[in-house]
Order: sequence, then structure tokens, then C-alpha cells
Amino acid sequence: SMKCLGIPVRFDPTLRTLSDSRGLWPFKKIVVGFAIRALTTSEAEAIIMHEVGHCKLFHLEKRLLRLWMIFRPKALAEYCKQQEYQADFFVFQLGRARDLVSAFQKFQSAGGPFHPDTASRIGRLLEWLSQSGSKPDLDARTI
Repeated sequence: SMKCLGIPVRFDPTLRTLSDSRGLWPFKKIVVGFAIRALTTSEAEAIIMHEVGHCKLFHLEKRLLRLWMIFRPKALAEYCKQQEYQADFFVFQLGRARDLVSAFQKFQSAGGPFHPDTASRIGRLLEWLSQSGSKPDLDARTI
């Protein structure tokens, strides 16, 4: 079976999105669907690395620790959106931001309650690239 940075990657033909991350430590996995086949190998790798970022940054575990936020839906939505930016930044730190931008350009989205729109995400990725020169010096936890 395939792994990305130590996290198992599985194919699910019923998945309606590009990808998602599932499970709690140490039982995490990334699931990809048919849609990922529309991407180049580099773009698909960047999308999978974004999901790895969610796993490595313990995003699901952190959401569970903040379960009380279900009573503050706007705060929960904002928290989840910040985690999306953190996972994007994880990809940037791995040097694959341009591949993620390219993937987002192919799958434009208005976002949703827990995901920022792709235009905002592309904007941040390009801003990080322009600020970084060649090496990122920001910390993903502060994004």
C-alpha cells in the first residue's frame, strides 16, 4: 500500500471530493477519489501532502478537544478554515506550493462552512512564496 510521509493513502471510488484525511493517531489515513486523476502527478502529490499536513498537525484531534465549539458554529467554522490554511502552509514548507496552486486553479471552489475559497488559498500561497525567497521562515502553527 502507498504511503506519503508515513501516512497510508487509500483509493475510494465513492469519494466525491479530491481527498480527505481520516482517523485518529495512530490510525490516520488519507483517502483519494477518482477526481484526483484529473491532476498531474505533482499536483496530486501536493493535494495529498495537504492532507498529510492535517494528520501531522493533529487537526482532527484538536477539533475533538474543542467539541464545545459546536455551540459557537461561526467560531468552529473559522477554526476549521485556519486549519486549512495551516495544511496549505505545510505544503509550502515542503516546497510544493506552486503545485498546490496549480491544483487549486483546476478545482476552483467557493469554499464552504469549513473551507476557505480557493482564490483566498491561492492568494496566501503566492504571498508566502513572494515573502520567502527560497526557504520558508514562518511557523505553520501561527498561520
